[in-house]
Amino acid sequence: MRGRSANEAAYAIAEKQLYSSHYFETEIRRCVTIANGLKADLVALIGDYVASDPQAQSEVVQALAGLRAPYGVFGCLGNHEIYTETEDSITRLFAAEGIRILRQERVPIQSRGEVLNLIGIDYQSGRFSNDHPGHLVDREPKNW
Repeated sequence: MRGRSANEAAYAIAEKQLYSSHYFETEIRRCVTIANGLKADLVALIGDYVASDPQAQSEVVQALAGLRAPYGVFGCLGNHEIYTETEDSITRLFAAEGIRILRQERVPIQSRGEVLNLIGIDYQSGRFSNDHPGHLVDREPKNW
């Protein structure tokens, strides 16, 4: 955004699949600590929260629940949520922790009189919509 101060920033955490292992949960919590230390204004999580075990979804959500940002913590879903059939359940778990998973929707982020349209879509296999101009939370770089 024009006129943003030096401390207005966003960061993304991508593809930290939790393999039902304490090591990976510990690693995610370490990443959360590092990310919070950056003091960004907005956090974007970019899908693939579980690898193959749907039972791990609660663990990964709890590990990511410590993320903090003044404008919010948002995310989208990846292909592993489709494979593990956790799209709806993990979205609800994140919502209970105050993390909004954007599914074919946008959220306007207002700052200093300007609006940033943050757009999140589920994993797309060869599809892309440009209905709303804004910044896309999407795990596929080909769509950036």
